[in-house]
Amino acid sequence: MKNIDALNNIKNTAIRNYEDKSIWYAVLVDEDDNDYGTGSFDFIKACEMLESINGKRIAIVDDNDGYCLDIIEKDDIAEFM
Repeated sequence: MKNIDALNNIKNTAIRNYEDKSIWYAVLVDEDDNDYGTGSFDFIKACEMLESINGKRIAIVDDNDGYCLDIIEKDDIAEFM
């Protein structure tokens, strides 16, 4: 069962210094994937997508300029999904 509180805590820690930005959570298939087109503005939905495609990471992307601010590895959130 999904632990939404734990997932949101991980997200909030990762975006702590980016509250003023519009954040897109891009679901990445592997370490070489840099296509930020697949994802969601909702972190929990991005986690669900990550699981459904057996992806490896979620990029935290500034939606205004497309710059990757941080990466959350699946291993860091797997126990809560």
